[in-house]
Amino acid sequence: MMAWCMSPADAPSNPITANEIKIFPSGSIMALYQSQEFYESSSKSDVTLVWSEDGKNFSNRTPTYVVSGQYNFHYFIKSESEIYAVNHNKVNYKTLNWGQNWTPMKYESTTLGIFDLGPQNMGSYHWIRFLDSQNGIRIGTNFNNAPFLDRTVNGGESWERSTLPQELRMLDLLYNSIQEILYITYGPTYSNSVIYHSGDAGNSFHSTGPSVSYNSKFHFLDSLNGWINSSSLVHTVDGGNVWTTVPNNLTGGAFQKIKFLSPTLGYTFYGPYQSYKLYKTVNGGANWVLIPFPFALDGIDGTFDVGAGKIVIAYQEKLYGSTDEFITYEVMDPGLKKTVTSYSNAVGNPACVLYSF
Repeated sequence: MMAWCMSPADAPSNPITANEIKIFPSGSIMALYQSQEFYESSSKSDVTLVWSEDGKNFSNRTPTYVVSGQYNFHYFIKSESEIYAVNHNKVNYKTLNWGQNWTPMKYESTTLGIFDLGPQNMGSYHWIRFLDSQNGIRIGTNFNNAPFLDRTVNGGESWERSTLPQELRMLDLLYNSIQEILYITYGPTYSNSVIYHSGDAGNSFHSTGPSVSYNSKFHFLDSLNGWINSSSLVHTVDGGNVWTTVPNNLTGGAFQKIKFLSPTLGYTFYGPYQSYKLYKTVNGGANWVLIPFPFALDGIDGTFDVGAGKIVIAYQEKLYGSTDEFITYEVMDPGLKKTVTSYSNAVGNPACVLYSF
């Protein structure tokens, strides 16, 4: 099954809200928009990754060149300076200087005599993770949409491929150690999301833990202690082989985002869909206390991060930062923007047609 669409109507890049924030120990901040799908509209003028050294003034660090594909990037932040990106196409990208300069990672070209016809079609890469400068994994799909996992032990100079056992609708990927790889996938419905764990470097996977939600993500404090946000709070103390549900005092919603600073101290967005509020725990998630906002009294549809003595929240295209749990706060404009392209036919209706051979 394939999709054919009419040519897109021109559209400008518009301000967007970050769907991921990263605060570094130095106090610097990255705000980004993670593209999840290859068919998301994009433009070279999009700004989907920004960085601020002082935590206030942001500069664009989005890649400005692609070998193939579009500018719909999905990023992996290894450290403040080391970042990787995929664009759901044939080539991966890397920066070692805070996104000031991006370079394509090694790929094999298709040639015809002296002519370079571009990268070989070894698959489309949707996720990439690096444990250190040498050991990395990436997950993609081939031309039959069959999922695969690639591993490198030499920084991406070469990759070894293995197949994945089921149709992949990935929600998150974690490269926890040389031997341990975890991912969350959903299917056949959003309500049936499953955690998969490998203890043999990705050669085999088994499902583990309770079912989770369509927006679930891994949140690891270290190689052993981790949490998953879902309708319940899910926790592991052995690196993800065994998961248990943490009884807690919150009801009537779901955990949208979690961040633990220690095994006991953590923060979460919790509440009904798109109306999340910020809570704090000091006993590992059993009891949560509301941190009220002086804005967005009905809740927030966004994300947050905690670190370096501050909390930063993404809300309505801006960032809200506080060092005293929002007794006081400041508002920052990260400058993220993205193209929203409309596809239409002569009468203004959507014009995408599914077909099969």
